[in-house]
Order: sequence, then structure tokens, then C-alpha cells
Amino acid sequence: MKCIYIPILLILFISCADTVTENELTAKSGTTMSINSDSLMNPLLEIGGCYVYEIKQDTIAGLLLAEIRKEEDSIYYSFLLSGKFFEKTPLVEEYRQAGLSGSEIPDFSSGSFQKAFNKYTISEKKLKPHLTKFKILDKINLSKKNQSGGGSFIDNFEKLTNEFTKLALQNIETEKQIKQMGMPIAKYAIIEWQYLLVASTPEEMVKPEVIWILSPKTAHPKAAVIMIEKWWWNPADDLSPFGNDDGADAFYIFKDWREGNKNTKSSLFIKYLQKRWGMSFSHIEKDSETDLPEIEKENTFYRNIDRAIIGLAFGQFVLEGTISPELKSLGIKAIKRTKTEFGMNGMTEGNKNEYRTRLDRMERILMDL
Repeated sequence: MKCIYIPILLILFISCADTVTENELTAKSGTTMSINSDSLMNPLLEIGGCYVYEIKQDTIAGLLLAEIRKEEDSIYYSFLLSGKFFEKTPLVEEYRQAGLSGSEIPDFSSGSFQKAFNKYTISEKKLKPHLTKFKILDKINLSKKNQSGGGSFIDNFEKLTNEFTKLALQNIETEKQIKQMGMPIAKYAIIEWQYLLVASTPEEMVKPEVIWILSPKTAHPKAAVIMIEKWWWNPADDLSPFGNDDGADAFYIFKDWREGNKNTKSSLFIKYLQKRWGMSFSHIEKDSETDLPEIEKENTFYRNIDRAIIGLAFGQFVLEGTISPELKSLGIKAIKRTKTEFGMNGMTEGNKNEYRTRLDRMERILMDL
């Protein structure tokens, strides 16, 4: 995972805009609801733990542990940062009065601003050497409904000392953009503690979780042996089956659908996806380039559907090590349509050449399965 700052002007993941009062935040250490951690993890710290971390003698950071997740072989801890650094270990009330680093996000439907919390994430490997500097002050039953704003991946906590200066400078640039655009933009803010949501039931609490990520390690061994090129597994590569938005969306929807439909013909997912997306898939049995102009007239999004079908065909293979005859046939036809000159309309010559090379490789694999 890259250690980069994620600007707060990027798309933010919003789950709820509710607020709570100070009186609702009464959870104390020893009175929290039990958390059933994933058996594959043995967390070093507690989610909802209100920690202080001594960066240096007169600089103490408040760090609320908001998330623990496992991705493949790595475990990551995400913290919310207090709205200021303390000169000495604060009391619980002082800790809360400092607020939390976050973002104010314009809600164009209501004309108001929603509040989101910035997360600072570190790997367990890099966290371990710092554990002796952590001290827990309190514990709350943190809710899943809190909004997540920007943040960054960090190598160590000492780098956080420059965070507020950096965010303030970013706000200056944001204000300039607001004046130029004439519309509100998300910007950095200290969020009052009263806006932090706590869980009222165990089901609402944040718990450690395993995040499934497509990779050679998680794929079926048969797929990992055949799909040896790195581009197969790159989630940001538009020319890979799972790197473009359409293929990725179709694949992950299929993965969820398959978990509840293990004994169902995989090709029936096509009808499910067609209904879910509200789009016509009427062209998927055709593979002649002469048909494509008419297909495009009927459905300008046919290329998106073809990318989705290619993602589905290889999606079943990476999940199960096999592919149904129906998905195999549809995948080959989608590849044939895609690698035509008409199918690649709008692409640069360089991308066309690279994409055709990859599509030829995909077609050979499907033909051999």
C-alpha cells in the first residue's frame, strides 16, 4: 500500500449523517460490549480505545483506534487524530474537548455540511515498535455509522506533528478553489467529539475484519498458475479484466451473488446483473464487427457490458478454478467484439496495441479452458 496523503477533495465514503449528544458518550473502560475478533487476528490494541501516544516529552498525540483490517498477509490499524497535541497526558474530558481531525463535506441536497473523520493508517509491522508509547485513557463502543473522510498511510507517528500545518495550508488552496468555482468544497476541520457516533447494539460496533482482495494469493491455484502477468491483478489498470470499473463492479457483485447461489448455474448471473443495472444485454451473443455500429445505436453502453462480461468470465475462473461453458462462450465473444477497431474506438494507438495483446492472451486462455 502506498504511503501517500489522500486529499480531502477526493471522493469521500459517507455512511451516515446522524449526530449524538455528549450525554450519549458514556462508555468507560471495562463496560464495553464484547467484540468477537476474527480468528485470524490477535489485535495489539482495542478498537474504540482512546489512546495517547508520546511523540516527544511535550508533544502527546491523541489517537482513537477506529479500524483494524486484514488484507492478505498484512494487518492495518487506522486511527482518528485528536484536534490538537497535548503537552502532558490529558484527562478524559480534555481529550474529548480537543475534538478530532476531520473534514466538512458539502451536502448539496440539504445545503448543509456533513462531518467526517480523517483516518491515519499504519501496518501492524510498523506499529509494533511503537506500542510501549501508547497509553489508554478510555474506551467507547465506536459505531460503524461514522463518516470516513481523508487521511493517509503513515510509517511512524512522529510525522503527525506537521499534520495540522499541512491541512491548514491545504484549506488555503481550497478557499481559492471555492472562490473560482463559486461552490462549496470539502475542507479540513476540527470535529467536535459530540459528533462521534457510538453503537447502541453489538451489531453496530466496529469490529476487526478481513478484507478480501483479489490477488494470486487469494485466487484459485489454477488461475494463479495460468494468469502470471502482473496486469491481471492490478486494480488500477483499465486494460485488465478487474482493473476497469465495469469489470471490477461485475466481478465483485458476482462474488457476493455466488456466495448465496453456490449451486446455481453461474450463467444465470447475467440475467441478475442485467436487471440490477437496468441495461440491455441483447447483443452478447453477437461477435461480428459488422454488427457493432447497429449494436451501439441500440445501446451506447455496450462496451461497458462487454468489459463486465470479460470480468465475469475470468472472475469465475479465479474464484473456482473453472468456468461454465456459457460464460466461456460469452467471454470469448465479448473479447472478439472488444478487440475490433470499432470496439476500440476512442482509444490511443498505444493503448489499442497493448489492449489487443492482452485480449489475445485472454482469448487463448478461455479457449484452452
